[in-house]
Amino acid sequence: MSILPLTKNLQQFKYDLVLVGVTFIWGSTFFMAKEVVSQVPPINYLSTRFLIASLLLIAISYKQKLDVKSIKGGIVLGSMLYGGFLFQAAGLIYTSASKSGFVTGVTVIIVPFFSYFISRSKIISEHLLAIFLATIGFTIITLPGKNEPINIGDILTLIGTIFWAFHIVFTGVWTQRVPSKPLLLGQIVTAAILFNLSKICFPILAVSFPILNKLSILANNSWPFDSFKMILQLVYLGTIATILTIFAQTFAQKYVTATRAAIIFSLEPAFASIMAYIFAGEKITWRTIVGGILIIIAIIISEIKIFSRPPSNNSAN
Repeated sequence: MSILPLTKNLQQFKYDLVLVGVTFIWGSTFFMAKEVVSQVPPINYLSTRFLIASLLLIAISYKQKLDVKSIKGGIVLGSMLYGGFLFQAAGLIYTSASKSGFVTGVTVIIVPFFSYFISRSKIISEHLLAIFLATIGFTIITLPGKNEPINIGDILTLIGTIFWAFHIVFTGVWTQRVPSKPLLLGQIVTAAILFNLSKICFPILAVSFPILNKLSILANNSWPFDSFKMILQLVYLGTIATILTIFAQTFAQKYVTATRAAIIFSLEPAFASIMAYIFAGEKITWRTIVGGILIIIAIIISEIKIFSRPPSNNSAN
């Protein structure tokens, strides 16, 4: 009996465990981000977070050589980070950390479909059932109660999941083309540039063009250093929750498929809800529980083979 399959499984488990750790850290950021955006505009928070991350990364990677391919991959992934973080943070102005986590979890259902169009990965029946259940779960979580309007925060967060899904799929693509370190540097710096440009441009556009006055909600000319606690939060979010997690994701996804990574990332809603309940005192409603359970079931179904059957060993004979 060969030990190679066991060794391969252990190696796979190691990379899976790295992504579980990434997911746990991501889950810990929702209640912090919610607290920050309740005091400062989202882009002020994100521009500072990514400025901290990029400056630190440049300081420790100044000898890192970047070729054209690495720069291109960094710009692609960094642009998707920008979109995902922007819509998620904007959504947190209006919705709770736990709801934001569950809505973000819908990413796992979208990834297989994006993988099909980008890398021709097969879509199986389980994915179709999963999308149906996840849609019901998302509807239960976000459906307004009697005499309540639709929560715009949930819609913004859902738009953000599209960027997250693209980021997961394209991370899998680009890690096969360029090393992890230059890819990490490129995307962090790209996101930092985009957020800081937005911080400068959005207030000007909001004043210059009345039709764009809502941009003032997203950014203004202040910097989010109002308290020592907020400084610590921003340092944690900019280092552990940005540099470490994105590097670990970029490294591990070289060995883990986009769909498998998305399944692991589906733990994020559970981690986000637990953290928000423990540290922020958020109440978890029956809608969040029922809808969240349906989304988690959908996530599990999207990976477990219920209708599909693996080929028989005899079929190869």
